[in-house]
Formats: sequence, C-alpha cells, structure tokens
Amino acid sequence: MFSKIATAHFYYAHNRYVQRFNRKYDRLGTIFERTAKPKLITSDNYLIDGIHYIHSNPFKHGIVDNPESWKFSSLSEYLSEKNVLVSKRILESYFHKDYTYQTSFQEYMESKKFEEELD
Repeated sequence: MFSKIATAHFYYAHNRYVQRFNRKYDRLGTIFERTAKPKLITSDNYLIDGIHYIHSNPFKHGIVDNPESWKFSSLSEYLSEKNVLVSKRILESYFHKDYTYQTSFQEYMESKKFEEELD
C-alpha cells in the first residue's frame, strides 16, 4: 500500500515539475530524454546503488568532467564534512567510520558501474 502511495506522489510531483518548467520556458513535451520510471527500492544495496547512479549521471553523460562539479547535485555535500542543505544522517546510517559514503562512491566510480543502467 505504501509503495503505491509513494509512487503516486512521485508521479504527481514529477508531472507538476514538467508542467511548470514547460510553462516557464514556453515549451511542450517531456524534459528528460525518455520517460522516468519509478523503481521500487528492494534492498539497502539497491538504495545505495541508486544514489550513486543519480550522483554519477551528469558525469556519465558528459555534462561535467567529474560528478562533484554538477551544481544541481547534492553529491558535494555528501562528500564533505559539513551539512548545508542536505541532511546526511539517513545516508550515513548505512555506513560506518571505516567505510564511508565517500569510500563507497569512489569504489562505485572506479568500478565503472556508472556506465551500466540501473536494473
């Protein structure tokens, strides 16, 4: 039940964003190359892979030279020690002092897993 409600909220928020963007820039159609499809997060590992995938996407598509350069991403805040706009508590709860999000993301990038589509 919860997943259906969450999916409906995401769908509504996404559609509202597209409508406002199109109105603001006097355009029609989708914003993204293909329709975004919500994915059900079924495990902690899939959640982390999904976050890594999102953070690496601008780099994967050649928009920036490194993932941290994308100004619309929260990645630089996740990789830094400071909290600015993003609360890192939930994400940090999946890691510990010897294996941090920073280490996990570095391994993800070195493995070139970002070149694959998220299943």
